[in-house]
Amino acid sequence: MTTRPEEGELVEGRGGPTCRRCGASRWRVERRPKGRLRWLLEMAVAAPEVLIFQDESPGWPAREAEIWTCLGCGRRVRL
Repeated sequence: MTTRPEEGELVEGRGGPTCRRCGASRWRVERRPKGRLRWLLEMAVAAPEVLIFQDESPGWPAREAEIWTCLGCGRRVRL
C-alpha cells in the first residue's frame, strides 16, 4: 500500500516514539516502496540471520520503507 505524502497515517501518543528534538509524540507516517537494489541488499544481509536463528530473528525486510514526520518540528526519520 503506497500513500501520497499529503495522505499520511497519523500516529499519536503510545503509537509512536517521542521526538528527540521537540518532545512531541504526534507523527505522520508515509509508506513508500524501497528501491530494488536497497531491498536486495537488505535481503542478502538478513538471509544468514533468518536461516540460522529462525525463531529469534526479526524476519525478512519489508518491501516498503516508513518515513515518520514529527508534526511538532518537522523532523523526518526513515525506518
